[in-house]
Amino acid sequence: MQNLLICDNLVPYSQKNFDNNKSDINWLSAVAKALSAKCYNKSIFETVVLELHKIKPSSKSAYYLATYYLNTGNQDKSIIFFKESIDLASDKLEKANTAYTVASILASSDKEKSKEMTFVAMENNPSNGKYYLFLANLYANAINECASSETEKKGIYKLASDTVLKAISIEPRYKITAENMSKDYLKNVVFYPKSKVKSIHLGCWINQTIQF
Repeated sequence: MQNLLICDNLVPYSQKNFDNNKSDINWLSAVAKALSAKCYNKSIFETVVLELHKIKPSSKSAYYLATYYLNTGNQDKSIIFFKESIDLASDKLEKANTAYTVASILASSDKEKSKEMTFVAMENNPSNGKYYLFLANLYANAINECASSETEKKGIYKLASDTVLKAISIEPRYKITAENMSKDYLKNVVFYPKSKVKSIHLGCWINQTIQF
């Protein structure tokens, strides 16, 4: 049985037996699970899971498809199925984990959607402090994209600091990490003594008013 679970054996087994079992949900589920472990970039994995998802769509089958497309270079399609997985999931922790996965994938290419997915993760798992660390870093990395002045840059860093410190009240174990990150951000928030700037509204995808 263990030899069957080796990818070199599992792929031809799945290909050979698919047609005779493509209406068998138990077979499709078992084979999809086995393929997902080591053969997640093989076309037979997509074939099996598409059939499973057609017969009985679930958060799991959508997640399988998302990982397949992600691992075969189709990020846009993978995001579609990750989001479908979130919608189909009934467990809040599962929703949060998948949303955070999407947020992480999009952190470089689409910060606005990454932020949205981070909020979905927060909503479904409000006791996880790492989301605030992630979001703070997302803001801090938006300087070139969203700041058109030195004051706006300072506003973004102040927002990053405010955000990361929220992690401490959620999970005290992040205290040292969050405080160190906050200090690094605040090094960039220095005003001249005569400055009268007390707040600033940040547009872009951030769309928040920051108090100094």
